[in-house]
Amino acid sequence: MRVSLGHRAIPAIAIVCMSVGSLPAAAEGPGVLISPPTIEGQAPEHIVEALTQSIQGGLSDAGVTAAVPPEGCTDSGCMAQAVADGKARAYVTTDVRIVGSDYTLVVDILASDGQSLGRKEGSCEICTYEEAGVALRELVAQAAADLGPPPTVAGTLVVTSVPAGATVRIDGAEVGVTPYEGSVDAGPHKVELSLDGHQTAWRSVELAGGATQTVELALDRTAAGMSPKTTATIGWAAIGVGAAALVGGIALLVLDENPVRSNCDGVHVDADGDCEFRYDTLGGGIGLTVAGVASAGTGVGLLLYSRKQQQQRGPGDVALVPGGLRVRF
Repeated sequence: MRVSLGHRAIPAIAIVCMSVGSLPAAAEGPGVLISPPTIEGQAPEHIVEALTQSIQGGLSDAGVTAAVPPEGCTDSGCMAQAVADGKARAYVTTDVRIVGSDYTLVVDILASDGQSLGRKEGSCEICTYEEAGVALRELVAQAAADLGPPPTVAGTLVVTSVPAGATVRIDGAEVGVTPYEGSVDAGPHKVELSLDGHQTAWRSVELAGGATQTVELALDRTAAGMSPKTTATIGWAAIGVGAAALVGGIALLVLDENPVRSNCDGVHVDADGDCEFRYDTLGGGIGLTVAGVASAGTGVGLLLYSRKQQQQRGPGDVALVPGGLRVRF
C-alpha cells in the first residue's frame, strides 16, 4: 500500500497506527458542515459511512466542531446557504474516486460563496477502505487547519448612567458616552464611567456571545463639584495649614510662663530675682495645637477620599457645610 497526501508520501504503517474510531473532543466555536462524500466507483453503504466518520475525525483532529446541518439539508447549495445565514463557519466537500483498490481523494472546505478556504488532494494505492479512510481523515485535518481559530462571537453591551453624559471606558479604552450601546467581544470586561464633578464608578461584567447585557450605574457628586484632583489639592493645603498651626501651638506652649526679658529689670524684679512679667500663652498654645491637629487630620482624610474617588465608587461624600468641610466614608 502507498499513500500520497499532497506532495508527501507516508508509509502505510504510520497511517494504520491512527485510530478511526477514537475521536478527540472537538473544540468549541462555530462549526463546519459536512457534505456527504461524492464517490465515483463502487462503494457499499458501510464504506460511505466509514468515509463520513473519517471526515468527522479529521475535523476533530484539527480542533474544529462538526456543525449540525438544518433538517433535510444534504446538498452543497443548502449548506452554502446555511453558512451564509451564520449557522456554520464553512462546509466541507469530499470527492472519492475508487478504481479497484486505488483511491483518489480530494477535500475542499468552502465558504458560502464557494471560495475555497482549504483544499487538499491525496491518493491511497492498493488500499482497503479502512486505510483509505485514515488517509482521508488526515487530508481533512490538514484542510481544516487552514481555517485558523474560529471568529470571536461578540455580544452587545448597553451602558446607562444617572446623570447621563458620562465617559464610558471598557477595559481602559474610551468608547463613548452614556447612554452607550456597542458590540463587545464575549468574555470578562471592566466598565468604568467618569463625569466631571462626580465620583468614578465601575463594574465588572461577563458578556456572553450573542447576548445583550445592560449596565446601570449612578454617579455620586463630589463636594461642590470638585474633582478628585481638587479634593487632593485641598487636602494637601489643609495638611500644610495644620502643620504650621501645630508648630505655632507647640511654640506657645513652650513659651508659657517664661519671663518677658524686655521688661524684667528694676522694680519689676522681686527679691528672689524673679521677673514680674511672664508670658501667658497656654490657652493660645492649646488652641493652635488642637486646630493644627484637626486641620492636618482633615487633610489626610481628604487625600484618602480623593484616592477612593479615583479607584472605586463608594457611599461616601464630601460636602461644604456651615463652619467647615464634612467628609463621610
